[in-house]
Amino acid sequence: MTRTEPEPAGDERDAPLAEIERREHEGVYAVAVRGELDISNLDLLRAAAMDIPNRALGLVVDLGGATFIDSATIGLLFELRQSVARRSQALRIVCPAGTPAERVLSLMSFAPELCRELSADAAISAIRREVPLGA
Repeated sequence: MTRTEPEPAGDERDAPLAEIERREHEGVYAVAVRGELDISNLDLLRAAAMDIPNRALGLVVDLGGATFIDSATIGLLFELRQSVARRSQALRIVCPAGTPAERVLSLMSFAPELCRELSADAAISAIRREVPLGA
């Protein structure tokens, strides 16, 4: 027996899988993800995260609101790690315990030292302590 889901209403069908929001706070850029992040919409995160100025102190990627991430997302996080390191910037990934992102990043053994902070604000503060303004 096959189960079919009702066809989504027009507004639901056109809704994006994920919302990406970027903000800057005293030299640290934070990119927050809400929703499903996969290969079909990963370029949204890539554009928001890679397009930070060289003068930035660092980057926070907040996956606390991500309901799904896939291997392409993990690949981008490794790419971001290399990119910010080349520019002597700091990187933090926010993925609170029990979230889908935390489970996937744990399984992939993704740099636990980058995933310690439980909120974007805490991660921004950690980067500010690590890389003082004007450094």
